[in-house]
Amino acid sequence: MYRISTTFFLLIAFSVAFACASCGNSGIPELDKTDAALYQNAKLLYLSADYVKAEKSFREISVKQPDFFQARFMLGKALFALGRHAEAETCFFELVSRYPQYHEASIWLARTELLLNKLESAEKRLKNLMAFDSNDPRILSLYAKLCKLKKDHTTAIQYYSLSTQFEYDLALDHLELARYYHEFGLKEKALLEIDKCLLLIPANNALYNSVKALKTAIDKMEPSK
Repeated sequence: MYRISTTFFLLIAFSVAFACASCGNSGIPELDKTDAALYQNAKLLYLSADYVKAEKSFREISVKQPDFFQARFMLGKALFALGRHAEAETCFFELVSRYPQYHEASIWLARTELLLNKLESAEKRLKNLMAFDSNDPRILSLYAKLCKLKKDHTTAIQYYSLSTQFEYDLALDHLELARYYHEFGLKEKALLEIDKCLLLIPANNALYNSVKALKTAIDKMEPSK
């Protein structure tokens, strides 16, 4: 019971924080309790991979609150997950056209354009994104994928290599997440994150043995009740 309620609490907390952050900004409508609850539930549905129901809820919110761009963005992600890439592209394109500074929407638009084989548009968008943020591994990886599709294998390898340079930072994030899961008594989730961390850290790295020792310690402990 503790495991289920804790996970549910964490998801709810994330959804509430995300929804609240969207309110109070200039030009963004504040959600009433009904719409806020609908959005929170839609986020939980998306996180649970129930994309059909999530898409329906995000669409409902987007129609009622056309200025609530977070719901529109999540609608695009749900459509993408359902394989409805043309609809997702339209959704992301409308967001980027209205909010050029919406970095996440631009990344997802480029990702969708690649799947739709719109290489020229994707290349222009990715180069623009890299001009402002050359250290985002997601952008580097997408550009590598673009180069692969264009049969430019040398450049693809170069950009895939660049994106992997950020693996150590990602490994540290997995380690911190493992510590949080362990704190809440989610032993299996903690061990899973530690395994991901170990996959990203070279065996000769000074941190490697410390993470292995932490895994052994957690593996021997009983989950909190």
